[in-house]
Order: sequence, then C-alpha cells, then structure tokens
Amino acid sequence: MKELGALIDLEVTLPATVERKILLKNMADTRGSFAIGLANIRAFLLTGDVAFRDIFFAKWKVNEDRVATINKSLTLFGPKQSKNWQEFIKLRNEFDPLPARMFDLRLAKDWNTANYWLGTKAAPRASAIQTLLGQMKISQEGLMSGDLNNLAEVSDSVKIFQITITIIAAVIGVFVAFF
Repeated sequence: MKELGALIDLEVTLPATVERKILLKNMADTRGSFAIGLANIRAFLLTGDVAFRDIFFAKWKVNEDRVATINKSLTLFGPKQSKNWQEFIKLRNEFDPLPARMFDLRLAKDWNTANYWLGTKAAPRASAIQTLLGQMKISQEGLMSGDLNNLAEVSDSVKIFQITITIIAAVIGVFVAFF
C-alpha cells in the first residue's frame, strides 16, 4: 500500500494526458482492490464466513487485471515511479500465495487450536482424571474405614487394659490396707 501510495503521489504531480489519467485510474484501482481485499481477508479470518473469501478473490482478480494493464504502460513511469512499482511487484509476489494458505488454515477443523485441543485432548483427559479421582476416593474411604475399625479395636483394648489395671490397683490397695 505504501509503494502504491507513493506511486500515485508522484503521478498526480505530472502533466495530465489521456494515457496518464488512465494510468492514474489503474493505480487507484490497484490500490483500492488491494485494500478491499485485505479488509475481506481480515473479516474472513474473524468470522469464517466464506462470502468474505469470495469477495477477496473477486477483488484480487481486479488487482491482477490492473497490474497487468499497468505493466503494459511502464514506459510512462519516471525513475522513482519505476522503483516504487518494482518494489510493489516484489512485495505483491511475496504476498500472493498467503491468502489461499490463510483461507485453508481458517477453514480447517483445527483452525482454533485452543478450542480444538480442548475438545479432542483436554476433555477426554479430564474425564479419565475424574474416573481416577473417583477410584482414589473409594480407595481412601476404604482405608479410612479400616483405620476407624483399627482405632475402635485399639480403643476397646485400651479400655479393657485400663479397667484391668484399675481392678489390680484396687486389689493391691485393699491388700495393702489389710496388711
């Protein structure tokens, strides 16, 4: 966009002829179709609505046609314009394969990796973890029940021991009191 803007800014400073007016219109169409195409890529990536993808391709076709037309009029360019045009073409060629790749990635079922992983990896693992936690709970409850039974047995043994010791102490106390 920067290179096209510079190209147009230079063009408006030149004398108006029929050829230059047509060239200026084609430059403006090139910039406009590129800008609208980019806006539709953004809209598609945000929404996934293929209508935006289709609009992009329609605008990209206009862009291709205007670039081809301008390429036939390169003799009208001055040195600065030629440099701007060459840079634009270089950048445009680098950009050209990217939209199709973006569209393919956005249309893929795993386009939103976080949500895809949540459904395909995290949720099944969470279910397995819940099952394991349930089993652990049952196991711990069983261990606790066993521990409570052991505690009750020990408590009963301690009570019997205390009663026995108390009886022995009383018998010894009575025995000591009589002798």
